[in-house]
This record gives sequence, C-alpha cells and structure tokens, in this order.
Amino acid sequence: MARVIVLFRTNDAEGYAARLKARLLPRFGPSRVLDTPVVPHPGDAVIALIGRAWLRAPGANGGRALDDPNDPVRMVLAEALQLRLSVIAVFLDRTPRPPADLLPEPVRGILTCPSFEMSLGNFHQDADAVISRLPT
Repeated sequence: MARVIVLFRTNDAEGYAARLKARLLPRFGPSRVLDTPVVPHPGDAVIALIGRAWLRAPGANGGRALDDPNDPVRMVLAEALQLRLSVIAVFLDRTPRPPADLLPEPVRGILTCPSFEMSLGNFHQDADAVISRLPT
C-alpha cells in the first residue's frame, strides 16, 4: 500500500481525523498518512469519515458540497472508487448510512465498501478494527 488518506469534512469529523491519524502514524509513518484531500494513486487506501453533517455539508456554490463535482471530498472519494482502491467507510457516532438516492452517482460505491462504526467512547477498539482492514 502506498498511502492512507483520511478523508473527512472539517466541520464534521476533524477531531476524529486527528485521533485516527495519530493511531495510523506509528504503523505507516508520516509520509504515508495524509489527512488532506489529495489525488489518490494506485495502491492507496482511503478511510472516509462520515459524520452527521457529511451528507448535507454546504458547498462553495450554496448547494450541498457532495453535489459539486469540484468538492475535494467528492473528488477524492470518486477517484478512489473509480480506481477500485481500498475504501473504508467509517460512520461516526451512530451516523446512519445515507440512502443511495441522496448520493451523487460517482460516490454511491461508498455504500458497498467495508464499513465500521466509530465512537469516542470506544475509539481505540473502533480504530483498531478499521486499521486491521487496511492492506499492508
């Protein structure tokens, strides 16, 4: 595996992203753990942190961010799915899985990826479960 991209919306999962990155660093090293939206490459893995505001986060054009083809989260997720990379969906604090009809077509594949739940109260066990699914 080349890199682990922790994909999240700033106003939705920033704290979880920081904690997860701290758990990933000892195993993968700082050059292989990214927490900013970057173009994924073959061999990369993407962990998509999905909180309650992920689906309805506002975009730059006034609509939902996910509906904007230039939204960085959508772009990275869509590219990772298209490349058939290892993508893991992590639903935070009992966030429900979004219905397919509310997701733009390029990111609907997130619904068929391996998924986990994560909460602060069980963070270490939840993070270990997610990390165990990453290719090495």
